[in-house]
Amino acid sequence: MKRRLAGVAILGVAVWLLVQVIGSALGPHVTAALHVGSSPYDAAVDQTGNLWVIGRDDGTLWRIDAATNKVEEGVPLSVAGGADPVSIAFGEGSLWVGANQRDRTGPTLSRSLLRIDPGSGRQLAAIPIGIAPFVAVGAGAVWVTSLDPRTGKDTLARIDPSSNRVVATIPDVCRCSVAADDSAVWVAGPGSVLRIDPLTNRVVAEVGLGGYPNWPEVAIGAGAVWVAYYGMESEGPFRYSEHLVRIDPATNRIVADIPVRGANGLAVGVDSVWIATGQSVVRVDARSNAVVSEVTVGLADGVAVNGHTVWVWSATGRDTVWRIAY
Repeated sequence: MKRRLAGVAILGVAVWLLVQVIGSALGPHVTAALHVGSSPYDAAVDQTGNLWVIGRDDGTLWRIDAATNKVEEGVPLSVAGGADPVSIAFGEGSLWVGANQRDRTGPTLSRSLLRIDPGSGRQLAAIPIGIAPFVAVGAGAVWVTSLDPRTGKDTLARIDPSSNRVVATIPDVCRCSVAADDSAVWVAGPGSVLRIDPLTNRVVAEVGLGGYPNWPEVAIGAGAVWVAYYGMESEGPFRYSEHLVRIDPATNRIVADIPVRGANGLAVGVDSVWIATGQSVVRVDARSNAVVSEVTVGLADGVAVNGHTVWVWSATGRDTVWRIAY
């Protein structure tokens, strides 16, 4: 019996190794294409590896089971007048969804950061914030960039997850892409990237971007800060170029500028940076700072990474999420 069990165990290991070798030989490749909601706009991976997708048109949060690739029943987001979700992040044990109010009658002050329990899908809190929020979690806090409708100014709000309250507001920070870890908060706006110290809630560095950047995306991982953006060339004929820049957080300087094709979405894994280009998703090796592969999916508006699983989604007519293995 022991010999038989040992043989089964060895066979199982051999099959697992064969799958890894075959997957490695194939390179990044699509393993599933899933229809999700209406206009999947942003997504985040929870602690179990499941993907949560916000449907902007239907105001619904959708869960994809990573073990089965099954799209679970959607969870309607609760905002007075209807939810228009625009961003999502996971951290501090919860999902955080930035949602505007779907109000066609005129200006309103009702915008919310929604806190969702990933275990039950239940909404735990609705925290008042500004318009068009972007959200990130790090340094024991939730960080939201948005436009304050009362003052007409952009701000970065710090929210304490233990009280669900705004405990600090940093003024004049673009309502743009935001990323955070234990050491810093980074906000990428037109022209530059700001570094905020979570100990003091102050801007401590500004990293300039070249080529008149347009709405950059920022992400943290693989020992660096990464910014993907479209830029208009400052000299010569009118034309756009696409950039992925690598910032060294030890010096707050750009140490690599990598030409890429497109910059619709950005995510960082253990050893790779992934960029949604509009028609495909591109993999950049974080060790060599070089584009090493590309997977065409038709339309790619955003990307999320968990280990060796990459999720890409399209909000432009196809309402599809692709799962990619590498």
